[in-house]
Amino acid sequence: MDKQKRKEMTAAYREQRAQGGVVAIVCAATGRRLLMSGADLRGMQNRFRFASATGSCVSPRIQADWNRYGADAFSLEVLETLEQKEDQDAAAFRGDVRALEELWREKYAPEELY
Repeated sequence: MDKQKRKEMTAAYREQRAQGGVVAIVCAATGRRLLMSGADLRGMQNRFRFASATGSCVSPRIQADWNRYGADAFSLEVLETLEQKEDQDAAAFRGDVRALEELWREKYAPEELY
């Protein structure tokens, strides 16, 4: 790859805005869900896929059900995505994503959540 092409690709990568969001890890056996949010939605999806493939659990809060029902009983649902604004710093973006998670928590009864 020539230097100019590499420079262009690097600049394009740096200009990408982060995409975060709220996800739910749902246990099909119990119907309960673990709500999680993060500033890197793709990373959260990759962690879940890796955990499912290797049989490792993504969170200690669901460990007992993960051991009992197995990784195949769990699925990941993207509930809402949020894109970082151009003039927004990383800390403010993480705060917005956490606030979005709180709004989703209000939609479920406590017994439905881990």
